[in-house]
Amino acid sequence: MRAQLYIGDLDKRTKLQQQKVELYSGQANEYKKQLEESELERGKQAEQMANLNELVQKLQDAAEQARAEGKKEMDKEMEKEMEKEKKKAFEEGYAQGYVKAEDDMVDQLEAAEANFKAQQHSESYVLRYNKALDNIGVDYAKRTSIEVPPLAGPEPSVADQAKGANYETNADATPDSLTADPTTTSTTSLEA
Repeated sequence: MRAQLYIGDLDKRTKLQQQKVELYSGQANEYKKQLEESELERGKQAEQMANLNELVQKLQDAAEQARAEGKKEMDKEMEKEMEKEKKKAFEEGYAQGYVKAEDDMVDQLEAAEANFKAQQHSESYVLRYNKALDNIGVDYAKRTSIEVPPLAGPEPSVADQAKGANYETNADATPDSLTADPTTTSTTSLEA
């Protein structure tokens, strides 16, 4: 009986072992199936990641291309604006230069006219001085040693101005006030 109990106990243990093996093999199959599914899922995720990376790269390329095209357009616009500014500055500069040249020409003309009038006044002064020398009988040899006094006479000193002295410059001279020789005290009127 002991042997039967022992055999019965062995049978129970064997059945329990078989049940455990079946249970473990079922779990192992389930784990294997889950592992395969997870590997399949990982493969899908890896494929999706590759697709996403490719999409991101395409978007970056498109953004870079759009940036480059935008920069080209902006450069064209800037170039057009610069050309407009250059043209405007040139036209303004040309107009200003034209006006300045016109003003310079008018100034030169006015200066030439003033110079001409001063020269005429100076020449008429010299002619009147020479006529005065002729009137008092100064011969030609002596006349060359006498210099024509300058049109602008000496400037009065500060002390003379304070005293109220009134100097007549040669520029203010009239035919009546000219003398033949500034060293003599005699005065001779000029005839006009």
